[in-house]
Amino acid sequence: MSEEKSPVQMIMEARPEVMKNYLTYLDSLGKSLDDKTRQLIVLAVQTAAKSPGGVRAHIPKAKKAGATKEEILDAIMIAMPTIGLGALLQIIPLVLKED
Repeated sequence: MSEEKSPVQMIMEARPEVMKNYLTYLDSLGKSLDDKTRQLIVLAVQTAAKSPGGVRAHIPKAKKAGATKEEILDAIMIAMPTIGLGALLQIIPLVLKED
């Protein structure tokens, strides 16, 4: 049985030139920030966008950049005034389940 493709994989296959340009654009953002700060900001933005998939994808990137579990939790909790406690509670387990 083959593994189901993610939406990102599907669009990369359907429009590789668009995704290549998009990823190049993303890589160009935040150049004056160190990678850890950049990843923590991305986590806060993904949380505010109510994107559990985005949060899930960026937790390992933040850890690789040197962020601690506490820093990741703080970055995510910064979004609480914007998204509310209920929405935040859907994201928090993603951090607390990480080892």
